[in-house]
Amino acid sequence: MKTIRTVVLLGLLVWGRVQAQAPADAASTTNRAAKEYLSSTALDAESREFKPGDTFQYVVEQDPAPDKSPVAVRVSDAGEAIFPVSAGSTLYVKVDVRNLKLAEIRKKVKELLDEEYYNDATVRLEFMLANRTPSANENLARVQVYGEMQGTVPLPEGETKRISDALIGLPRSQFADFKRVRLHRIDPLTGKTEIKVINVDKILKDGDRTNDEILKDGDRIEVRPRTFNF
Repeated sequence: MKTIRTVVLLGLLVWGRVQAQAPADAASTTNRAAKEYLSSTALDAESREFKPGDTFQYVVEQDPAPDKSPVAVRVSDAGEAIFPVSAGSTLYVKVDVRNLKLAEIRKKVKELLDEEYYNDATVRLEFMLANRTPSANENLARVQVYGEMQGTVPLPEGETKRISDALIGLPRSQFADFKRVRLHRIDPLTGKTEIKVINVDKILKDGDRTNDEILKDGDRIEVRPRTFNF
């Protein structure tokens, strides 16, 4: 009798474990495609082609700032990464990291820094985190704002949004130059990037929207720092 009870109990125990594992196995199967977004442990950083949402850890060894701890630099939805020239500085160099390997990005950042800011910069750049889990809104039309102001501006279908609308909807930096805002737009026929310089400050003050460009999906708005004359 004890033997029968033991067999029955063992059978129930095994069945319970199978049932407990089933949801986890199903969830594992469902989430397998998203693992790359959540972990960088299985990725080869040196051979990876970087994507929007990827994050680097970055520091320049010759940075004169008192606190030059490594900073996190995230790849924008436009595929670009903004690297500060110095910790706490508003100056930066910008690199389109799409289709580039990590060593190529390091080299490009160093070249840009050495052009104007350093004699021989030593760039420490490491892959930190893979891109975020894609959301339901991933395919919505959008505009990327970078530089002194940063953010992603959605373009809802059927709604007209102009460059001044996009900028006043974002937190404004005291150093942002609204007189020379640059609108980067790719010509669909030639594939080349066209740049328009727009005086958003004048648009907001005068209320004249003649030059207030209507935004299109894929546009990028660059807000540069103001220059000060002493």
